[in-house]
Amino acid sequence: MTECVLGKICRYRTENASTDQLPYLSTESMQPNKMGVIPSEAAPSVGKARLFRKGDTLISNIRPYFKKIWQAEYDGCCSADVLVFEPHSCDSDYLYWLLSDDAFFAYMVASSKGTKMPRGDKDAIMRYKVRRQSATEQRRLAAALNPIRELIRISQRTNDYLAELRNTLVKERISSALEHGIGNWRVVSLKDVAQIQSGYSYKSAELVAESSIGMLGIKNFNRNGSFRSDGFKPLKPEKAKSAQYVALGEIVVAHTDLTQNADIIGRAIQVIDSGGYDQMVASLDLVKVTSSDDSISSEFLAALLSTEDFHNHCLGYVNGTTVLHLGKKALPEYQLKIPEDMEIMSELDDAFKSIAQQQAILIRESRHLERIRDALLPKLISGDIDVSKIEVSTSSNNHLSLRAIEMSNLNDLLVFEVPALLREKVETKRKVHSISIRLIDCVLLNPDAFRHPSNTAPSYSGWQAKSGA
Repeated sequence: MTECVLGKICRYRTENASTDQLPYLSTESMQPNKMGVIPSEAAPSVGKARLFRKGDTLISNIRPYFKKIWQAEYDGCCSADVLVFEPHSCDSDYLYWLLSDDAFFAYMVASSKGTKMPRGDKDAIMRYKVRRQSATEQRRLAAALNPIRELIRISQRTNDYLAELRNTLVKERISSALEHGIGNWRVVSLKDVAQIQSGYSYKSAELVAESSIGMLGIKNFNRNGSFRSDGFKPLKPEKAKSAQYVALGEIVVAHTDLTQNADIIGRAIQVIDSGGYDQMVASLDLVKVTSSDDSISSEFLAALLSTEDFHNHCLGYVNGTTVLHLGKKALPEYQLKIPEDMEIMSELDDAFKSIAQQQAILIRESRHLERIRDALLPKLISGDIDVSKIEVSTSSNNHLSLRAIEMSNLNDLLVFEVPALLREKVETKRKVHSISIRLIDCVLLNPDAFRHPSNTAPSYSGWQAKSGA
């Protein structure tokens, strides 16, 4: 095996570009754990920022242990704390996967400078040793991993669509009914229909490397208000109160925020996945909200608290500068509009429950895909998997194509449950495993395509057809 340093196959892009003409990304725009980016709302007033081109790989250089990485899908510009890697003697997809390896992020962390806000050492990064692979090997490696990345993207987009659908249902059904005087509605304060419980004030010493108990925090919130399952922290909560434990289906609201634009504070999420933990505890950054009214389900309440109306209400109670805090009166004083017509209530409740079930399925399947990705990647980079066995094919008609991968020494991969999105066949012969994976046709706006066969949850499509939503 021959090696070279990273600087031999790529370089930092150093050109600047106008923020008036190109999209802008900051480190805050980049999502942890290799989950891509969300657009920045505002560009810096200076008017110039670091240029990136489609195909470049971007990595946040602040706190590299967050593993913020993205392969650019368009031309744009970014802050100076985002490193832009331009391939010059390697395949662009291969470079992205090489830098996505956990071993590279571990190297960045080990060679970083600073304590409170560590930054990667740019010179040391370019000295990172990589295994030389031919152009054909690079393309084959990317061919094995790109379909998994695409499935994760589809899952994310579908989850976002479902969150938007839920909010649209709230807006159109409730607002329209109120505007046209349809049905009887009662206006109640949140404190009258829900119990509000502060989260657990923990010490850093209580955070451990592994635990059966996961602590929910603001890292469990996407900026659009949706739930993310990779934000848990392992905890040994000897002092946590029973009221601070969170069950699947319960609601938590962000009570603090570190984002510049107050994107997370005042957001409510329904906990729809445990992240693999046996128990969950809400941190001091959160408030747990539990319905105390038998007529209001968790799904219904979560839908009402996921609206921009609730978020804007909370923003009126925010104080602080660097760290934002939500005033104690924000939640109790929020006014809810509840239908007294049980038919309307039942229709909405059924729809919200179905959406939550679909989202939970998508999150679990994404997590399985991420595990498969992270198990495959180091084996492909190191040569433990012979990339010459990987069939390189092209996609057509916007569908994902067939990939047949002959893999050896994948005992650790086989412990993962292959998601419903993948049709798998595993044959064991001695110590050699052959996995043939067909990536089935996926329709973005058809949640039924993502339903696990074992899940018998009712579809919300019937409700849509009946209600005309």
